[in-house]
Amino acid sequence: MRPEEILTTTTKLLFGFGGLIALLGGFFLLLTIRLHSIENNLDQQANVARPRADDVRQLKLNILKYALEVGEFVRTSDERFRYEAVKAAGRVDSHLAEYRNLIRSDEERVLAEDFSARWEELHTLGRGLVTTRGGLGARADLVRFEALRLQAEDFINSQMEPAAAAAFIASRDRTVADVQRITSLAIILLFIGIIIVVTTSTIVGTSIVGTEGDLRDSEQKYRGLFESIDEGFCIVEIDYDPEDVANDYRFIEASPSFEKQSGLCGAVGKKVSEMMPTEKRFLLETFAEVATDGGPRRFETRSESLGRWYEVYAFPFGDPKGRQVAVLFKDISERKNEENRIALLARLGELMRTAGDVDEFLGSVAAAVGKAFGARRMPF
Repeated sequence: MRPEEILTTTTKLLFGFGGLIALLGGFFLLLTIRLHSIENNLDQQANVARPRADDVRQLKLNILKYALEVGEFVRTSDERFRYEAVKAAGRVDSHLAEYRNLIRSDEERVLAEDFSARWEELHTLGRGLVTTRGGLGARADLVRFEALRLQAEDFINSQMEPAAAAAFIASRDRTVADVQRITSLAIILLFIGIIIVVTTSTIVGTSIVGTEGDLRDSEQKYRGLFESIDEGFCIVEIDYDPEDVANDYRFIEASPSFEKQSGLCGAVGKKVSEMMPTEKRFLLETFAEVATDGGPRRFETRSESLGRWYEVYAFPFGDPKGRQVAVLFKDISERKNEENRIALLARLGELMRTAGDVDEFLGSVAAAVGKAFGARRMPF
């Protein structure tokens, strides 16, 4: 081979390798840029878009809870509902502050300011209601309060939730578009060989491993919270007969504190009719209403089978078609017994002042004791 031919061949090899290296460099540069964009979009979804959507949902839930507690206080003047209303208002303020911290556009800022004004008006009226003790004015204010609550909820449904969902979808679509561009580049440059394939597979594999690790961490955090709460917690699924009437419910999941608070052992997977065949239908009917209309319920009830009093908060869980209800509860038997003892002592004192003779006094005492402790007969 002549020197001119050797030089020409060398030049071609140099140009070929140079072109290949430049092509690989360009590909990896574009790949790096796109991966950085994906990282930013995923970070946007994880740290901004999704938390903002969660805050919007929490705002709606806590405003509803605030309204329910204020309404119950106005109706009953029970200080517990005032306390729960104050807590719910604090959660609304907290989630609103978090929502403000996640604002990334002027539109979101306007929405936050508009909602803040609505919430301030609702909260101001609610504070007024929980400082009064009823009357015509309170009832009129309560009607206006409910109208403001509906307006705030409608604003969340029609403005804030769509905006949060749109931001999340836009971030997700950008991620999908970036992935599609990377795929297109990979197809175009496939002829450069196995190096690109191996490199791309390694990157994707690393991302998958990272995502699985995040999911495991999230599950561990949820499980830790689930196992650490003092109140009893369970998820029940309502069973219906062929006429679509609730006739039983099954325990699907239960927290470690469930047995201590409920007195039931090994409940998961079993129906309540198996564990407490004589239990009244109040809980079944209430849980069925929650699963059907989607509204939470807070109440106190006594289990005759277990001889315990419970404070219960039930709310829908998961897909409405699944007809599942989450139940948060605690044993308040000690408190209720103390209340009954105090009421009994007060009643006995009143009977001692008003009874005409011994027989009348003993009869009244028997009736009062029976009512307080559920006794049907007295030994005197």
